Amino acid sequence: MCLSPNIVQSIAAEIYGVKTTKKKSAQELLYILLSIPTKRINEYISFMERYSMKSNTENGSNFIPQCVLNDWKLIKDYSASELKKAQQTRDFWNSSSKKLVDFYCIPSRRLVKDHKSEPLSLISTTLPTSSSLLTSPSFTLFNDVFVYYSGQFVTIPLETIWIDSNDETLPDCYFRLILPEDKITFSTSSPESRTVWISTFNHSIKSALERQKLCDIILVMKKSCRQELGSSMFPPASRNAFYQFKRHSVYKDATYYGGWLNAKLHGEGEIMWSDGRIFNGKFQDNVQNGEGVYKIVESEGDTVYKGMWVNGLMKGFGYIKYWNGDTYRGYFANNERNGFGILKCGCFLSDAASVYVGEWQNNKRHGYGVLDDIMSREIYLGSWKDDVRHGNGVVVNIDGIYYEGSFVNDVLTGPGLLIYDDGTVFDGELGPGGLLKGKGVMKFPNGDVIEGIFDGFWREDVKINGVLRKMSPHTDTIDSNKHCDRLSKIGVHAIAAKEKWKCVFDECKQLLKFDSGNNNAAWETIAVSVHKKRTEISRRTSKRFTMDPSFLNSLERIPRNAQKSDKELTVDDYYRIKEYLLTACSCEFHPLGTLISTLLDVYRTSYLGKGANVRLLPHAVSEIKSFLERVYEIVRFLFPDLPAFNSPLTIELNEDATTGSRLGRQSSLIIGDLISNEDGQHCLTVTPSTLLHPILLPPLHPALFTLYGLKCEKEDIQYWDRLLRWNKQSDIALMSFLGVDENLYLLRSDGDTSPLLRPSTQRVHRLQKPSETLQRIRTATTPVEKLLVVKETIDEIKSEFPEDFMWGMDHLFPVFLFVVIRAKIKNLGADIHFIQDLMDSHFENGELGYMFTTLKASYYQIITEKLYNL
Repeated sequence: MCLSPNIVQSIAAEIYGVKTTKKKSAQELLYILLSIPTKRINEYISFMERYSMKSNTENGSNFIPQCVLNDWKLIKDYSASELKKAQQTRDFWNSSSKKLVDFYCIPSRRLVKDHKSEPLSLISTTLPTSSSLLTSPSFTLFNDVFVYYSGQFVTIPLETIWIDSNDETLPDCYFRLILPEDKITFSTSSPESRTVWISTFNHSIKSALERQKLCDIILVMKKSCRQELGSSMFPPASRNAFYQFKRHSVYKDATYYGGWLNAKLHGEGEIMWSDGRIFNGKFQDNVQNGEGVYKIVESEGDTVYKGMWVNGLMKGFGYIKYWNGDTYRGYFANNERNGFGILKCGCFLSDAASVYVGEWQNNKRHGYGVLDDIMSREIYLGSWKDDVRHGNGVVVNIDGIYYEGSFVNDVLTGPGLLIYDDGTVFDGELGPGGLLKGKGVMKFPNGDVIEGIFDGFWREDVKINGVLRKMSPHTDTIDSNKHCDRLSKIGVHAIAAKEKWKCVFDECKQLLKFDSGNNNAAWETIAVSVHKKRTEISRRTSKRFTMDPSFLNSLERIPRNAQKSDKELTVDDYYRIKEYLLTACSCEFHPLGTLISTLLDVYRTSYLGKGANVRLLPHAVSEIKSFLERVYEIVRFLFPDLPAFNSPLTIELNEDATTGSRLGRQSSLIIGDLISNEDGQHCLTVTPSTLLHPILLPPLHPALFTLYGLKCEKEDIQYWDRLLRWNKQSDIALMSFLGVDENLYLLRSDGDTSPLLRPSTQRVHRLQKPSETLQRIRTATTPVEKLLVVKETIDEIKSEFPEDFMWGMDHLFPVFLFVVIRAKIKNLGADIHFIQDLMDSHFENGELGYMFTTLKASYYQIITEKLYNL
């Protein structure tokens, strides 16, 4: 806004009269006009003093008037101080060089101190200077910047100045300014002068910082007056400030706004480089440290990294999206992919798409990993080195061909095993892409065997120099098996399950300090990580947690059974541990939850999609067993009272324990835990399976069950064909065919008043409920849960008949077989093999083993029975 001299003179004449203003210049008149409000402050103070006295006399209270009076007095002191500073600043500009005025004279800037009023000498500096002018530098301290002139002006914002006055190596008259990129050492004429300069710097820096935070003029004035009275007040070492780097090796020409501590980047902040790169996150000791987002701007697009930083480098877990759309989620070290990670390349439906899940070293695939490559239409599960397949591995392609062997620099070579989709097996020397290359044995589905030297692809032209042994009804079975036994079993040329995903378990063990042998540090790490993550989430989102607060509270506390006890494990101890594990493994930021989540991801990647090949079933089963053993190792480190892996602990329960309040409240936790021993007494068996199967198997059940379905496809087709035929028969006809004792379907159940059934088309409604119960075996996801469904079914069968009926296997089995047929459970063979492979061996001779034998016998009775017999 510009005011012409005529306008100023006209306004002044209206207020003071023409005679008073006639001989004064427009500049003088403008000063007088702007000073009018400050001159009337005394009138307001006088009025408020009288009002306050009368208010106290009449009302007995003058609190509010006194507060207003104090504010007016504050305004008077502040305005007087500011007018004095303004006058001193005007005098300074009038006596300064035109160059200095042109550079630094702005309305809001005030002079605080210069080297002329208080001598100050330069001892040393890292600032750029002209050596020929070092003898006569000048220093001026304003209310917002410190100006240093030595051939050129250097402007230093006060927010980026720290005073080092405690360095014992400095003489008494010396002090030092610490800047983000430089240091300046000064000397004064006396220790007293040094104190004045230090105090002035501190006061000015603190005032500049306060002006950033305060918008209320009253608060600004109060802060200013307090600082004038208490000149020894120090500015905070930790502060927020803006700065543009000039010579820093890493941040050259970058601009930064955020936290500082003693002239170093510290806390939350954002830095932007001149080439467009941006980092927003946490700093410590002048480098990125903690969580942050790093964006690299390129002509093709932006690359963005979100994750952890340590000492200025990407280290720890992070996520990066590259300019071309590729993504990587996993661990980093020294700005490179290191440890476990998932790299997704290309769009899902494009020909160049691929997904790699596995171990990395120095930005290269190294160690065990799984590659699902859409271009080659195959999945590879095996060893890597320097970004190529190297070592033992397995390949499955979209045509159903399976082969395993040893790779050298991405080329399959040496002995291996190859299985075609029709069941033809070749065991011998292999070459790239499943090429038959050398000695080997080939077995056909009909039993024929060729042994010799092969050269070529089997589905194309192949040269064979060998012997064909045909399988015929007259062939000696022992002689034929002699050649078949020479074939390798699936997995011989593959990576052992215990060697897979070691980096995933090592990451968890390292976090929990597993190698220390003491779990105190592990529990402290868990409590801190859960609390920290919980705090970060609650701070960054306005929404409340969707989970129960007690859920997180239980994870922040160290459980009662965390330390080794001299007493034996009790039922309550077991359920406390199991409840904690179920909670921890469902929490994404608990170390165990992170471990389980990662294992689920790698398992699905390996055995879903193209990985859903029946030849991979042995690998899938052994991998689950390996997961169980290695996860239990970590769990037992956290809970030392648990039994060793191969040493089941049985706790006998009395009647009070089985009906106790705790078990009643935690009924969802006891599925599969309580069984009956040989004497019929309830007991609790503690094994790795009872603890971890309910955690591992439910999310993996779809992938694993798909493989079992492929394995049992032929048998289940026969089974289902018979079920469809037999379910067309009446109950009585079917019972008669199955050999059910006629006395059983003529018996009444207790309280049953219906007429006796006779052979006819009537249905036996009393066995409908057991059939419905058995159908729940499909929704059960662990072996024990499935067997408990069988047990409940048999118990319901017995409850349909008089209690005094003496059941023998000859009576029970045909009735159970009838229930199985009426239940019409699809893929029952897959369920049976699932139970057989994953059930604890110590259950085989107990009650659950009896249930499994009954179910298995029923299935094989159905698929071997002749159709025409009914």
